[in-house]
Amino acid sequence: MILRNALIASCLVVSATFGAQSPAKSDVDELVRLILTGDESAAAELSSRGAAVVPVARPHFGSETVKFTAFVRRVINDALERAEREAPGLRFHGQFDHLRSAGSAGANALLAIFLDDDVLLTRRRAAGHALGDAGTRRLLPRLEEIVDDFLIEDWLEREVVFLQARLGDRRRVQKWIDAGQKVADRELTNQTLSATLAAHTELGEIYYRIQEYKNAVRHYQKKLVLLRDLSERVAEELLPAVADEIALVRYNLACSLCLSGDLVQSFVQLKSALTSPTVTLKMIERDGDLARLRKDPQFPKWLAERKSERLKPATGNGQ
Repeated sequence: MILRNALIASCLVVSATFGAQSPAKSDVDELVRLILTGDESAAAELSSRGAAVVPVARPHFGSETVKFTAFVRRVINDALERAEREAPGLRFHGQFDHLRSAGSAGANALLAIFLDDDVLLTRRRAAGHALGDAGTRRLLPRLEEIVDDFLIEDWLEREVVFLQARLGDRRRVQKWIDAGQKVADRELTNQTLSATLAAHTELGEIYYRIQEYKNAVRHYQKKLVLLRDLSERVAEELLPAVADEIALVRYNLACSLCLSGDLVQSFVQLKSALTSPTVTLKMIERDGDLARLRKDPQFPKWLAERKSERLKPATGNGQ
């Protein structure tokens, strides 16, 4: 609910810039949605309540088009900034579902931010992620043009291919899956272990990013088995790094398990992941991928137990 209100708040921030009073009606949300999809009557209605949102109507030409585009981009940019403040470092599916109400105007603004070299990389990545939630298949022709550019940056190509897959075009991502699977299926030896781990990492992320969670679970589980075996054979000074990697894999596994509907195992993996300081209770309380888990009746008791466990070492050190 907090993120959804970000879209409304952005519009009111714009109106405040022009010195107008913010409307207090409960249906402002719907009016803003209609404004961003080009409904001029909605814009007039919002303005009549004292909110001088300028420009508010979708223009068709000239300088007003530029103003409207800038207005929509400001609304969208504020939503991205709000998400960064509310859940720093976290990206989860459905995080930007509220931006769907902005329609094609919002999608175009997200795409513009995504491709803007003058925008911070973290914001561009967030915009690309948001397009996965708020974009439509209408973006596919433009995305194909972008990914066909031989000068495209590696990270940008990766994000575009994931986005294409989420919007229904799996051609490119399937090539990555096939290549990764070939490596993962090779006979496991000391010489191939590193490449095999990397392949399962890649395949787990790919399947997670294209929302095929059961496949993601399968590869995270395989990586976990390999890491646990590795932890019994590496030099002692490397154990902390391996332990942290195991914790992060368990956390990602827990998220995919939750999204696939297996809450029992998601609880189990999260409990184990919390043995590392890299994974925090705050992450669990904020991560949208774990929303279903937090709604489970067992969650309050489970969370209280984990908080109690985290306090015990501090009490022991004080004795």
